[in-house]
Amino acid sequence: AVLDGARGTPLATRQFPADFYAQAGRYGTQLGIGYPDGVNPSIYFWGRNRNKDKSFNDVFASWSWAGGSTITQNWSLPLRWAAPWPEASHQLRIIDLDGDGKDEMMTGNFAVNSDGSLRYVLPGVGHGDRFYVGKFSKNQVGMRGYGVQQNNPSGLLEYYYDATNGSMLWTHSNAPGKLVDVGHGLVGDVDPRFPVYEAWSFSGLYNADQNVVTEPN
Repeated sequence: AVLDGARGTPLATRQFPADFYAQAGRYGTQLGIGYPDGVNPSIYFWGRNRNKDKSFNDVFASWSWAGGSTITQNWSLPLRWAAPWPEASHQLRIIDLDGDGKDEMMTGNFAVNSDGSLRYVLPGVGHGDRFYVGKFSKNQVGMRGYGVQQNNPSGLLEYYYDATNGSMLWTHSNAPGKLVDVGHGLVGDVDPRFPVYEAWSFSGLYNADQNVVTEPN
């Protein structure tokens, strides 16, 4: 719904995409505002549900509203994951990944282009409670991403990647099968000795660009 901000009454409404809500199982949705054409704001939608076999369906969509009672769907991207399916993070990020002025959509392990096409899937990355994306150093070309994992069967704990093209830059892992819930992770410029961001969770404080421990856990 698009609401009248002063009164709280709906100005225009639209149903979720049918290929999302028609599926049985637990589900969740997230909404945001982005600029898929670089000029006009649009509603960005991410919906996810879980099937009886614990696999997932995702639907991404972009909608426009130009006044009146109609919300127009620009595109819809349904994704049905077979095993091993990517269990995405809890967060939706809307950000211009390639500097063309148009906003992409991101979860912690895959990205969708501004035109509704799938940009990339990060191999081996499953569900995590935190991920971040942005410019983590002033000389950086493109965007970077950092995230943590919850009970990844491969042993993956945290990862740092090129968020523009989806290539992995470094990872920290346990032995396969040793499940660990890394509940929190952060990035930030907290060490004045280095001109780039640091990344940290339970594994110590790392120089994000160099994957070098600056302060052990």
